[in-house]
Amino acid sequence: MIITEDFARKAILEVAPLVEDIGKLKTELDNYEIHVKNIPSQASYLPPFKLFSFNNALSGNKVYLKSVISHELFHNAQFSTIKDLWKRHLNINQISSKQLENRSSLTKLIEGDATFVEMEVEKVLQNNILARQFDRLKFPKYYKSWENILRKKFSGKRKDINELYTAPIEELNKIFKSD
Repeated sequence: MIITEDFARKAILEVAPLVEDIGKLKTELDNYEIHVKNIPSQASYLPPFKLFSFNNALSGNKVYLKSVISHELFHNAQFSTIKDLWKRHLNINQISSKQLENRSSLTKLIEGDATFVEMEVEKVLQNNILARQFDRLKFPKYYKSWENILRKKFSGKRKDINELYTAPIEELNKIFKSD
């Protein structure tokens, strides 16, 4: 099956409660948009526009597609729940190249945590497609390594992981420096 806008819209509404339960963050699904078109990655979420974008070549069975959607849906929850996360993300990305480690640490938290939630959603959906298909994805493989760091260091404790979003960047650097 190839992803369509209609499938994505229905899947977002279906998996949102599961994403919220697993990630312990609230999604914001008022006035969001979905685009299915040729994009450089398999999927993305752009917070200022509440825009979910999916690559028009993204395909797989329904469970796999829902797990990919859950990753982007968790980005929606991260940026709509955690005060000033988008602003912090933009500010850190504008810092000089000397501060590249800072940008990387925040990105590792955001993407690693979304991958963590995605994999837990997939388990609940009773399918292990992500583990079998991870190598063929356009999805960066290092997302999985960041997810592993969060899983190992925090044993999946959502309260502890969610508190990292407001932690000093130096703390994030220490957590992800082993990567």
